[in-house]
Amino acid sequence: WADDGPMMGTVSETAVDSPPRSDRVIAVVLLVALGLLSPIVSFLALMFSMVSDGCGAGASCDADQIGNGVALAGLAPWAGLVGAIVVVVKRVRRGQRVWWVPLVAAAIAAGLFIAGGLLAATAVG
Repeated sequence: WADDGPMMGTVSETAVDSPPRSDRVIAVVLLVALGLLSPIVSFLALMFSMVSDGCGAGASCDADQIGNGVALAGLAPWAGLVGAIVVVVKRVRRGQRVWWVPLVAAAIAAGLFIAGGLLAATAVG
């Protein structure tokens, strides 16, 4: 029996290269949480349309800007969710860590939600 050297691609070597299973489990749990929160946040974004209550009697308002702010705030959680799913799938296929992706997507979506609210609020003059 001749020793041809170390075997490449053994189970122990590939186990070291891939992230632990808990990484994917955490990512899936966070994606489900994003999926459950997205409709709630989108509904709350509709409340930004109430800034138009201050319009009229001497106050000028930009209705298009209010609509754009409400749309931005309402679509932000869905864009974050879809973006997170796409990035998680790509990173899982490459064998990279993914637990942090839904957290970053949630932070970006929250920033866009706040930006939408501010956009709607600044339309009332």
